[in-house]
Amino acid sequence: MLNHDIGDPPLKTEDWTDLWNSTSEYRTVFRLTWPAQLFWLLIYLAAFAFIAPRAFGHELEESAGVLCDTQEQIERFGALGSTPQAITIVNAGKNVCAMVSVRYIRGREVNRIHSGHKALQVVEVLIVQVNLHGQWGDIKPEVQYTLFPIEERSA
Repeated sequence: MLNHDIGDPPLKTEDWTDLWNSTSEYRTVFRLTWPAQLFWLLIYLAAFAFIAPRAFGHELEESAGVLCDTQEQIERFGALGSTPQAITIVNAGKNVCAMVSVRYIRGREVNRIHSGHKALQVVEVLIVQVNLHGQWGDIKPEVQYTLFPIEERSA
């Protein structure tokens, strides 16, 4: 068997060959028969079928709330108390924030802020549908920013 410590000089090609050949007996002992390979393949596929949709799927969520075009605008809205008057102040003659009912895919948290006694997450959301006059309509997907409350637990 090959004995090699960290302080020793680098391994030569023949050392790697010796190591490979010395482990061939282990490879032979642990070789799986085709029924065993099929069994482990089925276990792997079953696990993947249950885990993959949660890991790779993007869940469509539905909510009504305030959305803004930029992170800075939604942070200012939160700093002003998250009120209807705050929307007016942030908009300042433009239409950059609005209270809307949407279907979206939640993205990453970009910041955390405090508004009064509440902690809030600033989150990117990808808007895919808007509710206008009680009807859902598809839109060109657009990234917006919104606030989500952070559940604070008492110690």
